[in-house]
Amino acid sequence: MDFELYKSLIGVPYRENGRDRSGFDCYGLVLFLGKANGLDMPESLYLEERADRHGLFEDNVRWFECVDTPQFGDLATFRHGKFVTHVGMMIDRFRFIHATKTSGTVISSLDSLLYKNKLEGFYRWKN
Repeated sequence: MDFELYKSLIGVPYRENGRDRSGFDCYGLVLFLGKANGLDMPESLYLEERADRHGLFEDNVRWFECVDTPQFGDLATFRHGKFVTHVGMMIDRFRFIHATKTSGTVISSLDSLLYKNKLEGFYRWKN
């Protein structure tokens, strides 16, 4: 995975259903980074799961596996109430890149109070 690519996306604005450098939503950013790194993931997964109000990855074991300790490139999911509502991609064990409505594409820490209590889990793409 290419950390320089991650850094080049900082500041890209938020755009609902955005999937390219003109703007990302949280899943669009993850999808863009995954594809740029040769990972295969269906475009419709997030929208289908979100529409059904299920967790992002709970029913998608053919693409992802749950991991306890994140690595560069793993996904971090966050809950609002009982539903997964946000996803980012880890850049190390404690920081992740994600797209926010207020700031666009940013790097945040899992130690931040905003994310620490909402962390649902870490997931790794199966190759």
